[in-house]
Amino acid sequence: MERYGPPPPPSAGGQVPPGPVYDDMYRRARPKTFQNSPVSPPVANANDNMPWRPQVNLPNIERPKINVEELAGKQMLPLEPRSILEQAVDESTMTPMNRFASIMEVLRFRGLYMASAKAFSVVDIKGRETASWTWEKLHGRAEKISQTILEKTQLRRGSRVALVYRKSEIMDFLAAFYGCMMAGMTAVPINVIEEFAEMTYILNYTKAELALTTEYNHKALSKDLAMHKGVDWPLGVAWWKTDTLGSWHPKKKEGWPDIELPDLAYIEYSKSPNGELKGVAVSHRTMLSQCHAIKQSLGANPNRSCGATPSSPTSAFTPRSATEPKTPSTPTQSASPPSRRSSTTLPDGKKTDVVLSWLEPRQQVGLVLGGLLGVYRGSHTIFIHSGVTDTPGLWAHCAQRYRVTTALGDYEGVRELLRFRPTEGAKRDAPPLSCLETFLIDAVMIKPMLDLQFANEFLGDLGVPSPQQVVVPMSSLPEHGGMILSMRDYLVFPRGADVIDFGFEYELPRGPLPEPGTKRRPQGYSPASNTICHYLLDRGALKANMIQVLATGEEAISRASERGVVLVGAFGYAMPRATLAVVDPETTALCQPNRVGEIWIDSPSIAFGFWELPKHSQSIFHALPLIVPVDTMIPEVYDPVPAGFLRTGLLGGLIEGRVVIFGLYEDRIQQEIVDLVHPEIVEFDYHYTADLSNTILDRIVGFTSCISFECFINNEHLPVICAETPRSQRVDLIKLADFAKQAMMDYHGLRLYCIAIAPTGSLPRAFKNGKRVLHPVLCRKMFELGRLRLMHVHTSVDDTIFNISFGDDTTGGIWGVEALAVREAALPSHARMVQFSCCDYPKEVLDEKTKINLSHFTSLAEILVWRSVMNQDEIAFVGVDNRGKDTKGLTFRKFGAKVVSIANYIEKRGGFHTGDKVVLLFPNGIEFAATVYACWLLGLVPIPVQMPEAARLHEDITLLMGLLAELKVTHLIGNTATDDLMKQKTTLIHVKACIGPRQDAVLPTVFNVSKAPKMSKNLGKESGYTAPPHAALAKTAPAMVFVHYSTDMRRTLVKVSHSALMAQCRAQKVQCRLKTGRPILSCWKTFSGIGLLYSCGLGVYAGAPTVMIQYTDFSTNPQIYFEALERHGVRDALLNYAMLEQATNTSEPITPASFNFTGVKNFLLNTEGRPRTEVNQAIERKFAQSRIEPTVINAMFGHMINPMVTTRSYMNIEPVRLHLSLKALRRGTVQITTELEDPTGIWVEDSGIPICGTTVAIVNPETREICLSREIGEIWVSSEANVQSYQGAARDHGRSLSNASPLTVEASKILPNGAVDKATGEPGSPSDMNSRYNVTIAGGDARISYVRTGEIGFLWNYSKDTFNGGKPTSLLFVLGSIGETFEVNGLMHFPKDIEGTIERCHPNVAPNGSIVFQADQAVVCVVQVRQPDVTVVNLTMSVMHQVLEKHQFMPDVIAIVGEGVLTKNRFGEKQRGKMLSLFMSAKMPLLHIHYPRGSLPKSVPEQMQPNTPMTPMMSRLGGNGMGGSNSIPSVSVGNGQPEKPSSIRSNRSNTSMASMRSVRSFIGTMFSNLKGGHGGHGGVGFGSQSGSGSGSYPAGYSNHHSHGSTSSIGGYNGSRPGSGSSVGLTSSFTGMMPPTTPKSSNMSGNGGNGFGGDDSPAPVRCESPISSTTNLSSVTIGGEAGGSTATATATPATSVSITPITNTSPVTSRMAPAPGTPGVGAAVVSGSGPGSAVNGSTIATNPPAEAPAPASTPAPAIVVNTTHVPFSESMDGFP
Repeated sequence: MERYGPPPPPSAGGQVPPGPVYDDMYRRARPKTFQNSPVSPPVANANDNMPWRPQVNLPNIERPKINVEELAGKQMLPLEPRSILEQAVDESTMTPMNRFASIMEVLRFRGLYMASAKAFSVVDIKGRETASWTWEKLHGRAEKISQTILEKTQLRRGSRVALVYRKSEIMDFLAAFYGCMMAGMTAVPINVIEEFAEMTYILNYTKAELALTTEYNHKALSKDLAMHKGVDWPLGVAWWKTDTLGSWHPKKKEGWPDIELPDLAYIEYSKSPNGELKGVAVSHRTMLSQCHAIKQSLGANPNRSCGATPSSPTSAFTPRSATEPKTPSTPTQSASPPSRRSSTTLPDGKKTDVVLSWLEPRQQVGLVLGGLLGVYRGSHTIFIHSGVTDTPGLWAHCAQRYRVTTALGDYEGVRELLRFRPTEGAKRDAPPLSCLETFLIDAVMIKPMLDLQFANEFLGDLGVPSPQQVVVPMSSLPEHGGMILSMRDYLVFPRGADVIDFGFEYELPRGPLPEPGTKRRPQGYSPASNTICHYLLDRGALKANMIQVLATGEEAISRASERGVVLVGAFGYAMPRATLAVVDPETTALCQPNRVGEIWIDSPSIAFGFWELPKHSQSIFHALPLIVPVDTMIPEVYDPVPAGFLRTGLLGGLIEGRVVIFGLYEDRIQQEIVDLVHPEIVEFDYHYTADLSNTILDRIVGFTSCISFECFINNEHLPVICAETPRSQRVDLIKLADFAKQAMMDYHGLRLYCIAIAPTGSLPRAFKNGKRVLHPVLCRKMFELGRLRLMHVHTSVDDTIFNISFGDDTTGGIWGVEALAVREAALPSHARMVQFSCCDYPKEVLDEKTKINLSHFTSLAEILVWRSVMNQDEIAFVGVDNRGKDTKGLTFRKFGAKVVSIANYIEKRGGFHTGDKVVLLFPNGIEFAATVYACWLLGLVPIPVQMPEAARLHEDITLLMGLLAELKVTHLIGNTATDDLMKQKTTLIHVKACIGPRQDAVLPTVFNVSKAPKMSKNLGKESGYTAPPHAALAKTAPAMVFVHYSTDMRRTLVKVSHSALMAQCRAQKVQCRLKTGRPILSCWKTFSGIGLLYSCGLGVYAGAPTVMIQYTDFSTNPQIYFEALERHGVRDALLNYAMLEQATNTSEPITPASFNFTGVKNFLLNTEGRPRTEVNQAIERKFAQSRIEPTVINAMFGHMINPMVTTRSYMNIEPVRLHLSLKALRRGTVQITTELEDPTGIWVEDSGIPICGTTVAIVNPETREICLSREIGEIWVSSEANVQSYQGAARDHGRSLSNASPLTVEASKILPNGAVDKATGEPGSPSDMNSRYNVTIAGGDARISYVRTGEIGFLWNYSKDTFNGGKPTSLLFVLGSIGETFEVNGLMHFPKDIEGTIERCHPNVAPNGSIVFQADQAVVCVVQVRQPDVTVVNLTMSVMHQVLEKHQFMPDVIAIVGEGVLTKNRFGEKQRGKMLSLFMSAKMPLLHIHYPRGSLPKSVPEQMQPNTPMTPMMSRLGGNGMGGSNSIPSVSVGNGQPEKPSSIRSNRSNTSMASMRSVRSFIGTMFSNLKGGHGGHGGVGFGSQSGSGSGSYPAGYSNHHSHGSTSSIGGYNGSRPGSGSSVGLTSSFTGMMPPTTPKSSNMSGNGGNGFGGDDSPAPVRCESPISSTTNLSSVTIGGEAGGSTATATATPATSVSITPITNTSPVTSRMAPAPGTPGVGAAVVSGSGPGSAVNGSTIATNPPAEAPAPASTPAPAIVVNTTHVPFSESMDGFP
């Protein structure tokens, strides 16, 4: 069972038939050892049902340490078992029951001598009797099945026979059940299956060769199998239909056959709460023993009206022995056979017992009390449908019709009986139910109030005498064969029970001690076994696992509604012959008296173990407790019984010797108690789910059902309540959640982690006795999986989750000095090696054909001139069209001539000068390469830009025009494709939209090089183009400017010199072993970095042909790339993840098996960050079909500053993959683990070694010191191939995005003080650019300059005999961009790791469908779902739990969005910056948003009713008030209190997220271009509450029309509504255009506090007629407290200024200002220009009451910059 630890899978082995060895009939013995069957369990289906698990072995458990000093001499020993009369007598024939060796003999006896008496009947849901069998019929049917099995099968004695019957087929089930056992077989009832796989598993695991069923059931199973393809009947199992066999009687001359029985009677499979299937083996002696004990308990009732009191029998029936001849047995002469008539009356006039049961009759206690006890007692058992209780009066009618003496039921049915009780008329007409003697209620724990209500209000009305004595709750063990543990009876009480009192009391471990003299000992009960006992317990003591009785009897019932108490009932003493002990479940030591522990029991009525699970059986069925003797003080085994005890899994105790149960072990919720004085002491409070659920249902009106459980997340026990309600309004759900949380704290002291509210009937349920009841384990499982249908979830994190990791330096983070010192101290001195790796250039790089050292050339243009002479007839460039066909190639000579033509054309038409920048807009092709070399020869600086895509024309044109505006370039160089594109109407529309009203911007001019006249002159002296100008070859002169765009399309320009280009080509040739004449395939997404080298540089440098494919053609048909790769025999192929995903996600994905890539020796996979290990492994598997070895697929690390920093090319070793501990990585260290040791770790893959001429160092980005081994740091690169920073004259780093022209809207994010852009890690100012590109290591060689990549990584030494001679080689591992990381509690996190966790946590999360970023210290998780189904709300819990479990922190915001909301670029890369801006601007369309750190609920009065109305959600989110439209999409807020996700941990801002989001929404409503509201009541509130009045937007600040409505600036600004000023303007505007028709309106407001009005009871009226004219754009906002008047005036202005009004009087109290005092913080606001946006404003607020502002001091102001700058810089808060 799961509660004792996760069991291992069963081991294979042979099977030894199990069988116990008994000392006598009444003692259990340990079972023989037998092994497990090697049957593999089937795979459970992924449906809404709890996935079942096969039965498994239990491992050995280490017991925790025992406090011997506390236990020695104080442990409670078990009471002696109660004895019963051994000579039990059958009341009908006065036959001693101990003469029967098995219950089958009893059945044969009933069939022969009670033949006509009714045995069993079935009543359907309408109260009609559908079947009724006599003892003769049941016996004959069972004998027929027995004889058929013996005659027609070869089964050995003890073989297992499966019984597959429906609940409605109970008669056939009983016949088959007894028939199997009569034949000497072991019956295996299969009743709990929900899937066919479960039945197959049971059949295989028990090795059943025969299955009995009915014809109808067999047809139904066959039909179900036909619907599931691939599922067939289990092999080796014969299926018989027993309902067609008939009855059997021996011939006249033959007697009844002997019954030869094995030890084992049947195997009952049950499903534990965790879904585990276990088979309990029950023996024949166990069946007789428990039937004997129950018969004695029920028969001792002195009020029995049926039968006779047992006495010394004068005659008895003697069963035939095996040695006697096979003749019919006859009774003695005094017992004649009864007549053959069907009745419940015996021949002598005695009536048998009539039992009415709605319990499940095929298993557990329903089978024991029905099918077994009915045969043993000879009673008439009626199985009634459980739905009868839903019909008013139907159960009572059936009970009166059959004259029922004993009824069986459960609390679910009892509630239905009380709910649908008979009408008054039916009560008068019905005869009294005076014959009912006992109503047994099967329950885990007693519900005293329900028992009293049922007895008095239901049974009492039916005329039942002594109804309270009739109601008898009983405790059974459904997982252990259905044994009855305890119930009230009339037998003798245990020896010593009469001297037990409440004297065992010890000092409570927590809480105040009672005052002397106030404690009164409650009155004890009589020791009689039939006494109804109710106890009022102290809840505080119960939470500490102690039982403290406060009251008993009527006093306990009357005080049950008090706080801090729990009313419980006692089941009674343990069953006869049972030894019961209370044991600590954790230590297995006997508990002290009046302590709560696990109930352990030993009895001859207990099954001897689980089927084929010897270790599990030994641990559960034969457990031995520990006792601490006083003399030795050493724990030892307490073994008073030879077989040990059964661990029931029930938690309870003994009060006055009676059994009191509080629930199952799984039903206990524990919560850690934080002891601030002694934090090393770990203590827990214990709560029970039934008690919690009762409080919710009894104290809160609105919940229809409730269930509680705990989730074990991150090694913490988190209490959760799931409740159902018919209400659906969000305000009502918020109230209910607040009430539930407050109730748990007030009544139980439980800090609730989560309250989840679902619609009525939507929580998971399971069938119990025919009724669907809430299943706690299934609810917990579904809740953790995020598959519940929830309407609202409220979580409270800060007071329930404490196992949160903190860094060594919460202020400085992992780069801080304290954290650095901790890491250095943890590293041994002998292991302190620095992370530094380099590779030198070879002495010379020779051309293979001419043996000339290529290093002597100064530029690629010079090499081209040389190649056009030396390699003039060799192919230089080949194009591939969109069909995959090669175009005619150009030789180096012809290519040189084309370069001359283009250079001459540009030189004559352009009028350029050396050093001028030109933008090249080309597709990838020969003309592009020729134009690049032409520009170099002319001394121009080409800036290559990829051609715009038709699908993203607007975005690409915007980027292009922004680049031109920044560089102040008005012309483009392109070809015919460029010219056609720029002349298209759609392109012109986008271009003009980008230019807008700017007067200095013009349409760009295109120089079409396709029109260049052909020239026959070759490069060199013939044409005059021999080399670039000398000035262009200077070290600092740029040869090209590369344009790099981040994932958020932020532009970065870098320049690269001719020497750097030569160094890059030289490194590529050496590292990738490029040879002359070996083709190079060019197909890249951009013309920057390595894309340009493969397009223009490497082919010319190495003298190899370049095969050019346009990227747009590849996107349309990726097949052409791989066809060209195979056709040209390319050895070095260059791809990236985007290209691979494009190739595999098209409508016709590539099939590598159809290609032969044996010629590819270097499959380069370019990565600009961390390699994606799972993708690389998938690539290896996919391309293995093309005979590509894993050593050929090589990752490389390329960056903006250097196209290839490291690579694995030609290393000929498989990728090195390390499993890193995330816990260590968050602290800045590298710790290698395994998946088994650390399931939360991550896999990383190396990016190779530094290429030649490159030095890589791992440096602390803060201290700039080189990192030691096993530390992570920033990757710094030193190389001649590094690029340089580019700072153009027009590159303004201080320009705001919103005020800038649309041409620069996509420029880099602007940050103050040259800070690093957090989204990209890129510098934000020119000075910081210089510091990035020319840096030195602190304490290192100052002559070596580095470039900071902004990437985090580490170097790891790797050695292998086949590589580098076995010497250690430093491999680079890249982890991610430092700009994307964020810190929580001083620990660093990589968003991609968290995103991977989120995307795996739930099947509804879309692939690559999460983005994590940090907004103002708040971690925001945006999750995209596949389908916006009903589980969206619950999905947030899966996200929270997985992030907490694997990353040890709790996100602050979880936003669920639909498809298309996550912004990604054209390559599928996530755009975090855009999502951050979208989120902070409250423009993100949300399906649901949840704040795990939601504000605490408001105080709730004792009557659990709200005392204040709840504020509408949209007003708190900053929209208009009730009735007003707003720009924010409809969202459901998780906690309902989004304005205060406070208590952010260390290293977090204390600013309220939602309040700042409200500020942003307010500012956006007043001043930004958001959607204008149309009237509405309430306006926009400042803070957390909404104001009153009608509201819209001021003049000129709405992009929608505002028709004659006014703005109200007011609302709650304190603890109660106050009076303040309000102001409004009326205008009709569209966008930023001036008004066409001036309108005016008068306004007056009587709202709450304005921008500074105090909470004064005096009303304030502001009257100010304002006329909105063309030049009107300013307004004065005034506020006043008291009786003064504030005015609002309009004056023309040309600037914006904010002037706080000085308070002239001292403010002593915020609530009571002096009369006539001007409002503190009133301000004058003026605007500039007609219809223009306001550039700034000041909002003045009141000083807090605890810190009043002094006299004549300007009121403090919150300055809010309304310009559209990134919100992470402009705001301190977060949404």
